[in-house]
Amino acid sequence: MRVSLSPAELDQLLPEDELLDIAAGLTAIASPTGHETALARHVRKLLRAHKIGAALHRVQPGRYQTVGRLGPTGGTPALLLNGHLDMDPLGRDATPDQLIAARDGDRLYGAGLHNMKSGVAAMLGAAIMVQRSGIRLRRGLLLEFVAGELQGGVGTCTPCAGDCAPTRRWYPNRIRCGAC
Repeated sequence: MRVSLSPAELDQLLPEDELLDIAAGLTAIASPTGHETALARHVRKLLRAHKIGAALHRVQPGRYQTVGRLGPTGGTPALLLNGHLDMDPLGRDATPDQLIAARDGDRLYGAGLHNMKSGVAAMLGAAIMVQRSGIRLRRGLLLEFVAGELQGGVGTCTPCAGDCAPTRRWYPNRIRCGAC
């Protein structure tokens, strides 16, 4: 079945202001490498609020990331979206207001938006739009919000190992990343 939505219908699924609020919420949580857990919990809460399956994955003791799945929970997902939660350090002269997103015309500024919180917001927005559309997916959409991009992708390899009981069924044996 082919589904076609007009631009106006897409805008109704996720208004621009709501997407900007999602991005601003991500920016408000500092997530330097090794300290991604608070942001992972925020992402999990956001996914669950929109009725999208989500769970925390332990990367290391006390360090977590989020994995979500939309659509059927069995079988090989049709698509995997992966984005990292860790951000570049703010630096010695950083001020708390860098964690407050600021809009200037059609631009949004804030810590981590350039790498990669805007991409994470886009992933969340896309998943929310699919969920709200009511489209029944034949195969799952897998979402990975990972830790440790600045450490060689340590977070991306963790879910591939399938070692997290709540989501083990989401990762068929043939899904593996090339870095693992």
